[in-house]
Amino acid sequence: MTASVNVHSENVNPCTTKAPKAPVNNQKCDNSDGERWMKSTKQPTMEACKKSCTGKCISVTYYAHGGCDQFSTCCKKKTSEAGANAVIVNKCPVTNGLKCDNSNGERWMGKSDQTSVEKCVQKCKDTKGCLAITYYPHGGCDQFSTCCEKTVKGDNTHAIAVPKGAQCPSHSECDVTQGEVYIGSSSKKVADYDTCKKSCMDDAVCQSITYYVDGWCSHFSTPCTKTRDTPNAHAQHLKDFTTTPPPKNNFNGQECDVSKGENFIGQTSGHVADLAACKKSCDDDAECQSITFYGNDKFCSHFSTKCTKRRDVPNAHAEKLKDFKTTPASNNANHEECDVAQGEVYMHESSKIQDNYAACEKSCNDNEFCQAITYYNHGWCRDRKSTRLNSSH
Repeated sequence: MTASVNVHSENVNPCTTKAPKAPVNNQKCDNSDGERWMKSTKQPTMEACKKSCTGKCISVTYYAHGGCDQFSTCCKKKTSEAGANAVIVNKCPVTNGLKCDNSNGERWMGKSDQTSVEKCVQKCKDTKGCLAITYYPHGGCDQFSTCCEKTVKGDNTHAIAVPKGAQCPSHSECDVTQGEVYIGSSSKKVADYDTCKKSCMDDAVCQSITYYVDGWCSHFSTPCTKTRDTPNAHAQHLKDFTTTPPPKNNFNGQECDVSKGENFIGQTSGHVADLAACKKSCDDDAECQSITFYGNDKFCSHFSTKCTKRRDVPNAHAEKLKDFKTTPASNNANHEECDVAQGEVYMHESSKIQDNYAACEKSCNDNEFCQAITYYNHGWCRDRKSTRLNSSH
């Protein structure tokens, strides 16, 4: 400022720079078209309105007069409103956009109001006879006594089966080729799904199951997050392990890993008195080279390989007992086997001891689902689902 005679300068009002207003889309969430209104509050700014959207609130509409409407839905349905601003504030729940189709055989049971898909599913689990749900963005929860195999498209809806026992099977199995750990020692044929589930719940090592309609119950020590499609099977994660119990009886807490090439010998494996008896049974068997002994149920697994590939399993002990230098030759043998670790599907229900290779091949030809075999010189015949009929022996 330059000095001047008889002149007076004064800053009467401080200069301020106003922050730019948030863009307004001139829309509001449309509660007449499915958006679920929760409550209205008075807020000084759009940012304050958004900040107030907590808990079940997902989206808001802020008005020029300071009104702040909160919604528990995703504000996908909007209508024009001058000076209003409708936005999504929190993450929208994931939906598949489907509805169980009661016009195509799905049997509707009733409905209730629920605040989330998870609570709708839980309501179905708690309701006798409920096997599936459709959840709507307005909070409606339809229940069905069928498995929701027939669906139609919906608007921001979510349809899902809620399996109970052997009903509504997932048609999948825990996939050992992707790292799921099969527990051969406690897997077996059982009376029904409930027995399979209980056998896993009662086992300290079991975390997940695959139940097959023929009654076979497979135990897994992993969460079964990796599955593959398998007709007439149901894969389920039953419990979570937060800690691993320390090995008992000086066991090394390991098992020979069949998913990485260790070759399990099923016909000579079985329950024994203790680790010493397990070792002796392998020593007495010409083809056994290594063992895994499970302390929980005293099951002794024989392996014809060196057990160099292992994985951690509580209360188990893996050990190589012999060192095979050569493998005895068999007539017409190609010294190969179908590899489950690379996707070949083992058919446990039809695999068994056969008198000779011809009998093994015939058993596969007589089974419409069998496409390949591995025959071992000790008589075990493994059936496989494969891409073509072939054999390895």
